[in-house]
Amino acid sequence: MSYPLKFAATVTALLGFGQMLPGATDNIPVAVAPIASTAPVNAKQAQFDAAIGLLRSGDPEEALRALFQLGDGGFAPAAYALGGIYSSGELALAPRNFDTSMKWFRKAVDSDDSPKGAIRIQAQMSIGLLVYSGDGSVKGDPVEAMRWYRLAAAGGLAAAQNAIGWLYRDGAGVAKDDHEALQWFRQAAVNGWPQAQEILGWMLEHGQGTGVDCQEAAKWYRKAAYRGNLGAQTKLGLLYYDGRGVSKDYGEALRWFLQAAQGGYAVAQYSMGVACDFGQGVGENPTEAFKWYRLAAEQGYARAQGNLAAFYREGRGVTADLQEAVRWYRKAAAQGDVLSLTSLANMLQLGEGVPADVAKAATLYRLAAEGGSADAQNALGRFYAMGHVGPKDQAAAHKWWQLAADQGQPEAQLCLGLDYLNGDGLPQDTAKGIALIKSAAEGGDEQAPLILGNILLHQQPRDTVEALAWLIIAAESGAEETRLEKSTRGEALNAELKTLATKRSAIIKASITAKKHEMAAQTTERSTQFIPVKVPAGLFEQEPP
Repeated sequence: MSYPLKFAATVTALLGFGQMLPGATDNIPVAVAPIASTAPVNAKQAQFDAAIGLLRSGDPEEALRALFQLGDGGFAPAAYALGGIYSSGELALAPRNFDTSMKWFRKAVDSDDSPKGAIRIQAQMSIGLLVYSGDGSVKGDPVEAMRWYRLAAAGGLAAAQNAIGWLYRDGAGVAKDDHEALQWFRQAAVNGWPQAQEILGWMLEHGQGTGVDCQEAAKWYRKAAYRGNLGAQTKLGLLYYDGRGVSKDYGEALRWFLQAAQGGYAVAQYSMGVACDFGQGVGENPTEAFKWYRLAAEQGYARAQGNLAAFYREGRGVTADLQEAVRWYRKAAAQGDVLSLTSLANMLQLGEGVPADVAKAATLYRLAAEGGSADAQNALGRFYAMGHVGPKDQAAAHKWWQLAADQGQPEAQLCLGLDYLNGDGLPQDTAKGIALIKSAAEGGDEQAPLILGNILLHQQPRDTVEALAWLIIAAESGAEETRLEKSTRGEALNAELKTLATKRSAIIKASITAKKHEMAAQTTERSTQFIPVKVPAGLFEQEPP
Protein backbone atom coordinates (compact mmCIF):
# COMPACT_ATOMS: atom_id res chain seq x y z
CA MET A 1 0.00 0.00 0.00
CA SER A 2 1.30 3.45 -0.82
CA TYR A 3 1.98 5.68 2.17
CA PRO A 4 -0.35 8.49 0.98
CA LEU A 5 -3.35 6.20 0.87
CA LYS A 6 -2.45 4.82 4.27
CA PHE A 7 -2.32 8.38 5.56
CA ALA A 8 -5.71 9.15 4.03
CA ALA A 9 -7.21 6.20 5.85
CA THR A 10 -5.58 7.24 9.11
CA VAL A 11 -6.75 10.85 8.81
CA THR A 12 -10.34 9.71 8.39
CA ALA A 13 -10.07 7.31 11.33
CA LEU A 14 -8.93 10.22 13.52
CA LEU A 15 -12.49 11.51 13.40
CA GLY A 16 -13.59 8.96 15.94
CA PHE A 17 -15.62 7.18 13.30
CA GLY A 18 -15.22 4.03 15.39
CA GLN A 19 -17.64 5.65 17.81
CA MET A 20 -19.93 7.08 15.13
CA LEU A 21 -20.58 3.70 13.60
CA PRO A 22 -23.02 1.68 15.71
CA GLY A 23 -21.48 -1.46 17.12
CA ALA A 24 -17.86 -0.59 16.47
CA THR A 25 -15.62 -1.94 19.22
CA ASP A 26 -12.05 -2.21 20.35
CA ASN A 27 -11.05 1.09 18.73
CA ILE A 28 -10.57 -0.57 15.34
CA PRO A 29 -11.01 2.24 12.79
CA VAL A 30 -14.16 1.65 10.79
CA ALA A 31 -14.14 4.64 8.51
CA VAL A 32 -12.04 2.94 5.89
CA ALA A 33 -10.13 -0.19 5.19
CA PRO A 34 -6.89 0.99 3.56
CA ILE A 35 -6.79 -0.21 -0.02
CA ALA A 36 -3.59 -0.64 -1.96
CA SER A 37 -3.11 1.89 -4.75
CA THR A 38 -2.56 0.52 -8.22
CA ALA A 39 -2.02 3.97 -9.73
CA PRO A 40 1.44 4.64 -11.14
CA VAL A 41 3.56 7.19 -9.36
CA ASN A 42 3.18 10.46 -11.27
CA ALA A 43 3.69 14.14 -10.71
CA LYS A 44 0.49 14.60 -8.70
CA GLN A 45 1.27 11.58 -6.59
CA ALA A 46 4.73 12.99 -5.91
CA GLN A 47 3.21 16.36 -4.91
CA PHE A 48 0.77 14.54 -2.65
CA ASP A 49 3.60 12.59 -1.02
CA ALA A 50 5.43 15.85 -0.43
CA ALA A 51 2.34 17.46 1.14
CA ILE A 52 1.96 14.56 3.53
CA GLY A 53 5.64 14.86 4.39
CA LEU A 54 5.09 18.52 5.25
CA LEU A 55 2.23 17.58 7.55
CA ARG A 56 4.45 15.08 9.31
CA SER A 57 7.33 17.53 9.62
CA GLY A 58 5.15 20.23 11.15
CA ASP A 59 4.40 22.60 8.28
CA PRO A 60 0.60 22.30 7.98
CA GLU A 61 0.15 25.65 6.20
CA GLU A 62 2.27 24.65 3.21
CA ALA A 63 0.83 21.12 3.29
CA LEU A 64 -2.75 22.40 3.13
CA ARG A 65 -1.88 24.78 0.31
CA ALA A 66 -0.56 21.85 -1.73
CA LEU A 67 -3.54 19.62 -0.86
CA PHE A 68 -6.02 22.37 -1.84
CA GLN A 69 -4.31 22.76 -5.19
CA LEU A 70 -4.33 19.01 -5.81
CA GLY A 71 -7.91 18.57 -4.56
CA ASP A 72 -9.24 21.43 -6.66
CA GLY A 73 -7.42 19.89 -9.59
CA GLY A 74 -9.38 16.65 -9.21
CA PHE A 75 -6.74 14.48 -7.50
CA ALA A 76 -8.97 12.13 -5.47
CA PRO A 77 -6.49 11.15 -2.71
CA ALA A 78 -5.94 14.83 -1.85
CA ALA A 79 -9.67 15.54 -1.76
CA TYR A 80 -10.21 12.50 0.43
CA ALA A 81 -7.41 13.54 2.81
CA LEU A 82 -8.89 17.04 3.11
CA GLY A 83 -12.27 15.53 3.93
CA GLY A 84 -10.65 13.64 6.77
CA ILE A 85 -8.69 16.65 7.98
CA TYR A 86 -11.80 18.85 8.20
CA SER A 87 -13.71 16.08 9.89
CA SER A 88 -11.10 15.55 12.59
CA GLY A 89 -10.42 19.23 13.30
CA GLU A 90 -6.99 18.29 14.60
CA LEU A 91 -5.24 21.02 12.64
CA ALA A 92 -5.67 24.57 13.98
CA LEU A 93 -5.63 25.85 10.40
CA ALA A 94 -8.46 23.46 9.44
CA PRO A 95 -11.03 23.42 12.25
CA ARG A 96 -13.69 20.73 12.23
CA ASN A 97 -16.37 21.66 9.70
CA PHE A 98 -19.15 19.31 8.61
CA ASP A 99 -19.94 21.12 5.33
CA THR A 100 -16.32 21.50 4.28
CA SER A 101 -15.61 17.87 5.09
CA MET A 102 -18.64 16.77 3.05
CA LYS A 103 -17.54 18.99 0.17
CA TRP A 104 -14.14 17.32 -0.04
CA PHE A 105 -15.43 13.77 0.42
CA ARG A 106 -17.93 14.39 -2.39
CA LYS A 107 -15.09 15.80 -4.49
CA ALA A 108 -13.18 12.58 -3.84
CA VAL A 109 -16.17 10.50 -4.98
CA ASP A 110 -16.55 12.52 -8.18
CA SER A 111 -12.80 12.66 -8.90
CA ASP A 112 -11.89 8.99 -8.60
CA ASP A 113 -12.22 7.50 -12.07
CA SER A 114 -9.82 4.62 -11.44
CA PRO A 115 -11.03 1.14 -12.48
CA LYS A 116 -11.37 -0.13 -8.91
CA GLY A 117 -12.50 3.17 -7.44
CA ALA A 118 -10.74 2.59 -4.12
CA ILE A 119 -10.84 6.23 -3.03
CA ARG A 120 -14.42 6.66 -4.27
CA ILE A 121 -15.63 3.68 -2.22
CA GLN A 122 -13.91 4.85 0.94
CA ALA A 123 -15.20 8.40 0.49
CA GLN A 124 -18.75 7.05 0.07
CA MET A 125 -18.35 5.23 3.37
CA SER A 126 -17.00 8.35 5.05
CA ILE A 127 -19.94 10.42 3.79
CA GLY A 128 -22.30 7.78 5.15
CA LEU A 129 -20.64 8.00 8.55
CA LEU A 130 -20.83 11.80 8.60
CA VAL A 131 -24.46 11.80 7.51
CA TYR A 132 -25.35 9.13 10.10
CA SER A 133 -23.75 11.09 12.92
CA GLY A 134 -24.69 14.63 11.92
CA ASP A 135 -22.85 17.56 13.39
CA GLY A 136 -24.18 20.21 15.73
CA SER A 137 -27.15 21.74 13.97
CA VAL A 138 -27.05 19.04 11.28
CA LYS A 139 -29.24 16.17 12.43
CA GLY A 140 -28.11 12.61 11.72
CA ASP A 141 -29.95 10.97 8.85
CA PRO A 142 -29.79 7.14 8.88
CA VAL A 143 -31.86 6.90 5.67
CA GLU A 144 -29.35 8.99 3.72
CA ALA A 145 -26.49 7.20 5.48
CA MET A 146 -27.91 3.88 4.27
CA ARG A 147 -27.82 5.14 0.66
CA TRP A 148 -24.13 5.93 0.92
CA TYR A 149 -23.34 2.71 2.79
CA ARG A 150 -25.01 0.71 0.03
CA LEU A 151 -22.88 2.43 -2.61
CA ALA A 152 -19.72 1.57 -0.66
CA ALA A 153 -20.95 -1.95 0.10
CA ALA A 154 -21.59 -2.55 -3.59
CA GLY A 155 -17.90 -1.83 -4.08
CA GLY A 156 -17.05 -4.62 -1.63
CA LEU A 157 -16.17 -2.48 1.40
CA ALA A 158 -16.63 -4.70 4.46
CA ALA A 159 -16.98 -1.71 6.83
CA ALA A 160 -20.01 -0.53 4.82
CA GLN A 161 -21.57 -4.01 4.85
CA ASN A 162 -21.09 -4.04 8.62
CA ALA A 163 -22.69 -0.59 8.94
CA ILE A 164 -25.75 -1.70 6.97
CA GLY A 165 -26.05 -4.70 9.28
CA TRP A 166 -26.20 -2.41 12.30
CA LEU A 167 -28.86 -0.20 10.73
CA TYR A 168 -31.06 -3.25 10.15
CA ARG A 169 -30.33 -4.62 13.63
CA ASP A 170 -31.21 -1.32 15.31
CA GLY A 171 -34.07 -0.41 12.97
CA ALA A 172 -32.39 2.92 12.15
CA GLY A 173 -33.71 4.34 8.88
CA VAL A 174 -35.15 0.93 7.99
CA ALA A 175 -37.53 -1.55 9.59
CA LYS A 176 -35.73 -3.62 12.22
CA ASP A 177 -34.85 -6.98 10.66
CA ASP A 178 -32.46 -9.31 12.49
CA HIS A 179 -32.38 -11.77 9.60
CA GLU A 180 -31.38 -9.08 7.10
CA ALA A 181 -28.84 -7.72 9.59
CA LEU A 182 -27.36 -11.19 9.91
CA GLN A 183 -26.90 -11.46 6.13
CA TRP A 184 -25.01 -8.17 5.96
CA PHE A 185 -22.87 -9.04 8.98
CA ARG A 186 -22.07 -12.35 7.33
CA GLN A 187 -20.93 -10.59 4.13
CA ALA A 188 -18.68 -8.28 6.12
CA ALA A 189 -17.41 -11.17 8.24
CA VAL A 190 -16.53 -13.24 5.17
CA ASN A 191 -14.67 -10.18 3.88
CA GLY A 192 -12.61 -10.15 7.06
CA TRP A 193 -14.17 -7.35 9.12
CA PRO A 194 -13.50 -8.25 12.80
CA GLN A 195 -16.43 -6.29 14.28
CA ALA A 196 -18.79 -8.08 11.91
CA GLN A 197 -17.29 -11.42 12.85
CA GLU A 198 -17.88 -10.61 16.51
CA ILE A 199 -21.52 -9.52 16.13
CA LEU A 200 -22.23 -12.40 13.75
CA GLY A 201 -20.93 -14.76 16.42
CA TRP A 202 -23.08 -13.07 19.05
CA MET A 203 -26.24 -13.36 16.94
CA LEU A 204 -25.52 -17.03 16.30
CA GLU A 205 -24.86 -17.63 19.99
CA HIS A 206 -28.13 -15.98 21.03
CA GLY A 207 -30.31 -17.04 18.11
CA GLN A 208 -31.04 -13.59 16.72
CA GLY A 209 -32.09 -13.70 13.08
CA THR A 210 -31.30 -17.41 13.03
CA GLY A 211 -31.33 -20.50 15.20
CA VAL A 212 -28.90 -20.82 18.11
CA ASP A 213 -25.60 -22.27 16.90
CA CYS A 214 -22.81 -21.89 19.47
CA GLN A 215 -20.41 -24.01 17.43
CA GLU A 216 -20.71 -21.64 14.46
CA ALA A 217 -20.54 -18.68 16.85
CA ALA A 218 -17.24 -19.99 18.23
CA LYS A 219 -15.86 -20.17 14.69
CA TRP A 220 -16.54 -16.50 14.01
CA TYR A 221 -15.43 -15.37 17.46
CA ARG A 222 -12.17 -17.21 16.88
CA LYS A 223 -11.56 -15.46 13.55
CA ALA A 224 -12.10 -12.04 15.13
CA ALA A 225 -10.17 -13.00 18.26
CA TYR A 226 -7.07 -13.90 16.26
CA ARG A 227 -7.29 -10.46 14.65
CA GLY A 228 -7.15 -8.83 18.06
CA ASN A 229 -10.83 -8.07 18.62
CA LEU A 230 -11.11 -7.84 22.40
CA GLY A 231 -14.86 -8.41 22.54
CA ALA A 232 -14.56 -11.58 20.46
CA GLN A 233 -11.70 -12.84 22.61
CA THR A 234 -13.87 -12.40 25.70
CA LYS A 235 -16.94 -14.03 24.14
CA LEU A 236 -14.87 -16.97 22.92
CA GLY A 237 -13.49 -17.32 26.44
CA LEU A 238 -17.02 -17.39 27.84
CA LEU A 239 -17.98 -20.21 25.45
CA TYR A 240 -15.01 -22.24 26.71
CA TYR A 241 -15.90 -21.29 30.30
CA ASP A 242 -19.45 -22.61 29.92
CA GLY A 243 -18.71 -25.41 27.44
CA ARG A 244 -21.10 -24.12 24.79
CA GLY A 245 -20.22 -24.89 21.19
CA VAL A 246 -16.79 -26.05 22.36
CA SER A 247 -15.52 -28.46 25.01
CA LYS A 248 -15.57 -26.90 28.48
CA ASP A 249 -12.02 -25.77 29.17
CA TYR A 250 -11.26 -23.26 31.93
CA GLY A 251 -7.63 -23.05 30.86
CA GLU A 252 -8.54 -22.05 27.31
CA ALA A 253 -11.17 -19.65 28.64
CA LEU A 254 -8.59 -17.93 30.82
CA ARG A 255 -6.13 -17.70 27.92
CA TRP A 256 -8.63 -15.62 25.95
CA PHE A 257 -9.83 -13.66 28.98
CA LEU A 258 -6.26 -12.71 29.82
CA GLN A 259 -5.53 -11.46 26.29
CA ALA A 260 -8.58 -9.23 26.29
CA ALA A 261 -8.10 -8.16 29.91
CA GLN A 262 -4.53 -7.08 29.24
CA GLY A 263 -5.90 -5.09 26.33
CA GLY A 264 -8.08 -3.19 28.80
CA TYR A 265 -11.44 -4.84 28.01
CA ALA A 266 -13.60 -4.47 31.14
CA VAL A 267 -15.76 -7.59 30.68
CA ALA A 268 -12.63 -9.71 30.30
CA GLN A 269 -11.10 -8.16 33.41
CA TYR A 270 -14.31 -8.96 35.28
CA SER A 271 -14.23 -12.53 33.95
CA MET A 272 -10.64 -12.92 35.13
CA GLY A 273 -11.81 -11.71 38.54
CA VAL A 274 -14.58 -14.33 38.63
CA ALA A 275 -12.14 -17.11 37.70
CA CYS A 276 -9.69 -16.08 40.44
CA ASP A 277 -12.55 -15.52 42.89
CA PHE A 278 -13.90 -19.08 42.54
CA GLY A 279 -10.73 -20.92 41.53
CA GLN A 280 -11.90 -21.94 38.07
CA GLY A 281 -8.99 -22.66 35.77
CA VAL A 282 -6.63 -21.10 38.28
CA GLY A 283 -6.06 -21.36 42.03
CA GLU A 284 -8.57 -19.47 44.17
CA ASN A 285 -6.93 -16.13 44.82
CA PRO A 286 -9.00 -13.31 46.40
CA THR A 287 -6.16 -10.80 46.08
CA GLU A 288 -5.82 -11.41 42.35
CA ALA A 289 -9.61 -11.39 41.96
CA PHE A 290 -9.75 -8.02 43.72
CA LYS A 291 -7.14 -6.64 41.33
CA TRP A 292 -9.12 -7.62 38.23
CA TYR A 293 -12.46 -6.52 39.67
CA ARG A 294 -10.98 -3.11 40.46
CA LEU A 295 -9.57 -2.65 36.96
CA ALA A 296 -12.99 -3.36 35.46
CA ALA A 297 -14.82 -1.34 38.12
CA GLU A 298 -12.70 1.73 37.44
CA GLN A 299 -13.89 1.56 33.82
CA GLY A 300 -17.47 1.77 35.06
CA TYR A 301 -18.43 -1.90 34.61
CA ALA A 302 -21.31 -2.27 37.07
CA ARG A 303 -20.95 -5.98 37.88
CA ALA A 304 -17.29 -5.53 38.72
CA GLN A 305 -18.17 -2.55 40.90
CA GLY A 306 -20.66 -4.73 42.77
CA ASN A 307 -18.16 -7.54 43.31
CA LEU A 308 -15.49 -5.06 44.36
CA ALA A 309 -17.93 -3.65 46.92
CA ALA A 310 -18.59 -7.16 48.24
CA PHE A 311 -14.85 -7.70 48.71
CA TYR A 312 -14.60 -4.46 50.70
CA ARG A 313 -17.63 -5.47 52.77
CA GLU A 314 -16.31 -8.96 53.54
CA GLY A 315 -12.62 -8.08 53.74
CA ARG A 316 -11.71 -10.52 50.97
CA GLY A 317 -8.49 -9.72 49.13
CA VAL A 318 -8.43 -6.32 50.83
CA THR A 319 -8.89 -4.82 54.28
CA ALA A 320 -12.59 -4.57 55.14
CA ASP A 321 -13.98 -1.07 54.60
CA LEU A 322 -17.75 -0.66 54.85
CA GLN A 323 -17.74 2.95 53.62
CA GLU A 324 -15.79 1.92 50.53
CA ALA A 325 -18.21 -0.97 50.02
CA VAL A 326 -21.16 1.44 50.11
CA ARG A 327 -19.40 3.78 47.67
CA TRP A 328 -18.89 1.05 45.07
CA TYR A 329 -22.35 -0.45 45.61
CA ARG A 330 -23.83 2.98 44.93
CA LYS A 331 -21.90 3.32 41.68
CA ALA A 332 -23.18 -0.04 40.46
CA ALA A 333 -26.70 0.47 41.82
CA ALA A 334 -26.98 3.81 40.04
CA GLN A 335 -26.51 1.86 36.80
CA GLY A 336 -29.39 -0.44 37.72
CA ASP A 337 -27.32 -3.46 38.71
CA VAL A 338 -29.84 -5.63 40.57
CA LEU A 339 -27.34 -7.51 42.76
CA SER A 340 -25.75 -4.28 43.93
CA LEU A 341 -29.17 -2.74 44.59
CA THR A 342 -29.90 -5.79 46.76
CA SER A 343 -26.66 -5.57 48.72
CA LEU A 344 -26.92 -1.81 49.20
CA ALA A 345 -30.49 -2.27 50.44
CA ASN A 346 -29.24 -4.84 52.94
CA MET A 347 -26.58 -2.43 54.22
CA LEU A 348 -29.21 0.30 54.56
CA GLN A 349 -31.49 -2.11 56.39
CA LEU A 350 -28.74 -3.11 58.84
CA GLY A 351 -27.04 0.29 59.07
CA GLU A 352 -23.71 -1.08 57.87
CA GLY A 353 -21.35 1.66 56.68
CA VAL A 354 -24.33 3.97 56.28
CA PRO A 355 -27.14 5.24 58.57
CA ALA A 356 -30.00 2.74 58.73
CA ASP A 357 -32.89 3.63 56.40
CA VAL A 358 -35.54 0.90 56.18
CA ALA A 359 -37.77 2.92 53.84
CA LYS A 360 -35.01 3.40 51.29
CA ALA A 361 -33.95 -0.22 51.73
CA ALA A 362 -37.49 -1.25 50.78
CA THR A 363 -37.34 0.95 47.67
CA LEU A 364 -34.08 -0.62 46.55
CA TYR A 365 -35.26 -4.16 47.36
CA ARG A 366 -38.33 -3.61 45.19
CA LEU A 367 -36.28 -2.35 42.25
CA ALA A 368 -33.95 -5.34 42.52
CA ALA A 369 -36.78 -7.81 43.09
CA GLU A 370 -38.56 -6.61 39.97
CA GLY A 371 -35.25 -7.02 38.16
CA GLY A 372 -35.06 -10.70 39.15
CA SER A 373 -32.81 -10.78 42.23
CA ALA A 374 -33.85 -13.78 44.36
CA ASP A 375 -32.30 -12.31 47.52
CA ALA A 376 -34.22 -9.07 46.98
CA GLN A 377 -37.45 -10.98 46.37
CA ASN A 378 -36.91 -12.86 49.63
CA ALA A 379 -36.14 -9.66 51.55
CA LEU A 380 -39.17 -7.91 50.10
CA GLY A 381 -41.29 -10.89 51.17
CA ARG A 382 -39.98 -10.50 54.72
CA PHE A 383 -40.72 -6.76 54.64
CA TYR A 384 -44.34 -7.48 53.68
CA ALA A 385 -44.62 -10.20 56.33
CA MET A 386 -43.25 -7.88 59.03
CA GLY A 387 -45.11 -4.75 57.94
CA HIS A 388 -42.04 -2.75 56.87
CA VAL A 389 -43.78 -1.55 53.69
CA GLY A 390 -47.14 -0.67 55.16
CA PRO A 391 -49.61 -3.03 56.86
CA LYS A 392 -48.62 -6.68 57.05
CA ASP A 393 -49.56 -8.42 53.82
CA GLN A 394 -49.14 -12.19 53.90
CA ALA A 395 -50.35 -12.68 50.32
CA ALA A 396 -47.71 -10.25 49.01
CA ALA A 397 -45.07 -11.93 51.16
CA HIS A 398 -45.97 -15.33 49.72
CA LYS A 399 -45.86 -13.94 46.16
CA TRP A 400 -42.31 -12.66 46.55
CA TRP A 401 -41.13 -15.71 48.52
CA GLN A 402 -42.44 -17.99 45.79
CA LEU A 403 -40.53 -16.08 43.12
CA ALA A 404 -37.36 -16.32 45.23
CA ALA A 405 -37.90 -19.98 46.12
CA ASP A 406 -38.31 -20.84 42.44
CA GLN A 407 -34.75 -19.54 41.99
CA GLY A 408 -33.48 -21.68 44.88
CA GLN A 409 -33.27 -18.96 47.55
CA PRO A 410 -32.99 -20.97 50.83
CA GLU A 411 -34.59 -18.54 53.28
CA ALA A 412 -37.62 -18.03 51.02
CA GLN A 413 -37.96 -21.81 50.74
CA LEU A 414 -37.93 -22.10 54.53
CA CYS A 415 -40.55 -19.37 55.00
CA LEU A 416 -42.86 -20.90 52.40
CA GLY A 417 -42.24 -24.39 53.77
CA LEU A 418 -43.25 -23.39 57.29
CA ASP A 419 -46.40 -21.66 56.07
CA TYR A 420 -47.39 -24.71 54.00
CA LEU A 421 -46.64 -26.96 56.98
CA ASN A 422 -48.79 -24.88 59.32
CA GLY A 423 -51.44 -23.79 56.81
CA ASP A 424 -50.58 -20.18 57.61
CA GLY A 425 -52.04 -18.15 54.75
CA LEU A 426 -51.53 -21.10 52.40
CA PRO A 427 -53.37 -24.41 51.99
CA GLN A 428 -51.87 -26.86 54.49
CA ASP A 429 -49.60 -29.29 52.64
CA THR A 430 -47.23 -31.26 54.88
CA ALA A 431 -45.34 -32.98 52.08
CA LYS A 432 -44.77 -29.74 50.18
CA GLY A 433 -43.76 -27.95 53.36
CA ILE A 434 -41.18 -30.57 54.32
CA ALA A 435 -39.78 -30.65 50.77
CA LEU A 436 -39.29 -26.87 50.81
CA ILE A 437 -37.69 -26.92 54.27
CA LYS A 438 -35.33 -29.69 53.15
CA SER A 439 -34.37 -27.66 50.06
CA ALA A 440 -33.67 -24.70 52.34
CA ALA A 441 -31.48 -26.83 54.61
CA GLU A 442 -29.58 -28.29 51.65
CA GLY A 443 -29.10 -24.76 50.29
CA GLY A 444 -27.36 -23.65 53.48
CA ASP A 445 -30.08 -21.83 55.45
CA GLU A 446 -28.88 -21.76 59.07
CA GLN A 447 -32.27 -22.28 60.73
CA ALA A 448 -33.55 -25.04 58.47
CA PRO A 449 -31.37 -27.96 59.77
CA LEU A 450 -32.83 -27.75 63.30
CA ILE A 451 -36.40 -27.50 62.01
CA LEU A 452 -35.90 -30.31 59.48
CA GLY A 453 -34.18 -32.55 62.07
CA ASN A 454 -37.09 -32.21 64.49
CA ILE A 455 -39.64 -32.86 61.76
CA LEU A 456 -37.84 -36.01 60.58
CA LEU A 457 -37.35 -37.21 64.14
CA HIS A 458 -41.05 -37.14 64.92
CA GLN A 459 -42.68 -38.07 61.64
CA GLN A 460 -43.71 -41.61 60.79
CA PRO A 461 -41.97 -43.63 59.53
CA ARG A 462 -39.10 -42.13 61.50
CA ASP A 463 -35.62 -41.84 59.98
CA THR A 464 -33.52 -41.43 63.11
CA VAL A 465 -30.11 -41.33 61.42
CA GLU A 466 -31.17 -38.64 58.91
CA ALA A 467 -32.92 -36.66 61.64
CA LEU A 468 -29.92 -36.80 63.97
CA ALA A 469 -27.55 -35.89 61.15
CA TRP A 470 -29.44 -32.64 60.60
CA LEU A 471 -29.60 -31.96 64.34
CA ILE A 472 -25.84 -32.45 64.60
CA ILE A 473 -25.40 -29.86 61.80
CA ALA A 474 -27.75 -27.52 63.65
CA ALA A 475 -25.80 -27.91 66.90
CA GLU A 476 -22.48 -27.26 65.14
CA SER A 477 -23.86 -24.11 63.56
CA GLY A 478 -24.66 -22.57 66.94
CA ALA A 479 -27.78 -24.27 68.30
CA GLU A 480 -27.95 -24.89 72.04
CA GLU A 481 -25.53 -27.52 73.27
CA THR A 482 -28.37 -29.59 74.74
CA ARG A 483 -30.61 -29.24 71.69
CA LEU A 484 -29.84 -32.74 70.45
CA GLU A 485 -30.74 -34.33 73.78
CA LYS A 486 -33.88 -32.20 74.12
CA SER A 487 -35.00 -33.15 70.64
CA THR A 488 -34.72 -36.86 71.45
CA ARG A 489 -36.54 -36.32 74.74
CA GLY A 490 -33.67 -37.82 76.64
CA GLU A 491 -33.59 -41.06 74.64
CA ALA A 492 -30.25 -42.84 74.96
CA LEU A 493 -28.24 -42.64 71.78
CA ASN A 494 -26.25 -45.77 71.31
CA ALA A 495 -22.75 -45.36 69.95
CA GLU A 496 -23.52 -47.02 66.62
CA LEU A 497 -26.49 -44.75 65.92
CA LYS A 498 -24.52 -41.65 66.84
CA THR A 499 -21.60 -42.75 64.64
CA LEU A 500 -23.89 -43.30 61.67
CA ALA A 501 -25.52 -39.91 62.19
CA THR A 502 -22.13 -38.18 62.50
CA LYS A 503 -20.91 -39.77 59.26
CA ARG A 504 -24.15 -38.79 57.51
CA SER A 505 -23.87 -35.21 58.78
CA ALA A 506 -20.34 -34.94 57.36
CA ILE A 507 -21.62 -36.01 53.93
CA ILE A 508 -24.48 -33.51 54.11
CA LYS A 509 -22.17 -30.66 55.20
CA ALA A 510 -19.80 -31.34 52.32
CA SER A 511 -22.76 -31.26 49.93
CA ILE A 512 -24.04 -27.99 51.43
CA THR A 513 -20.61 -26.37 51.16
CA ALA A 514 -20.25 -27.45 47.53
CA LYS A 515 -23.76 -26.27 46.70
CA LYS A 516 -23.26 -22.87 48.34
CA HIS A 517 -20.01 -22.41 46.43
CA GLU A 518 -21.67 -23.46 43.19
CA MET A 519 -24.64 -21.16 43.78
CA ALA A 520 -22.35 -18.22 44.54
CA ALA A 521 -20.40 -18.87 41.34
CA GLN A 522 -23.59 -19.24 39.33
CA THR A 523 -24.98 -16.02 40.77
CA THR A 524 -21.81 -14.19 39.77
CA GLU A 525 -21.80 -15.77 36.31
CA ARG A 526 -25.52 -15.10 35.80
CA SER A 527 -25.14 -11.52 36.97
CA THR A 528 -24.19 -10.40 33.46
CA GLN A 529 -27.51 -11.79 32.21
CA PHE A 530 -29.60 -9.54 34.47
CA ILE A 531 -31.06 -6.65 32.53
CA PRO A 532 -30.26 -3.44 34.43
CA VAL A 533 -33.36 -1.90 35.97
CA LYS A 534 -34.32 1.71 35.47
CA VAL A 535 -33.30 3.67 38.56
CA PRO A 536 -35.51 6.69 39.32
CA ALA A 537 -33.82 10.01 38.67
CA GLY A 538 -32.31 11.54 41.77
CA LEU A 539 -32.34 8.34 43.84
CA PHE A 540 -28.61 8.62 44.59
CA GLU A 541 -28.01 12.31 43.84
CA GLN A 542 -28.10 13.48 47.45
CA GLU A 543 -25.66 10.85 48.65
CA PRO A 544 -21.86 11.08 49.02
CA PRO A 545 -19.88 10.17 45.87
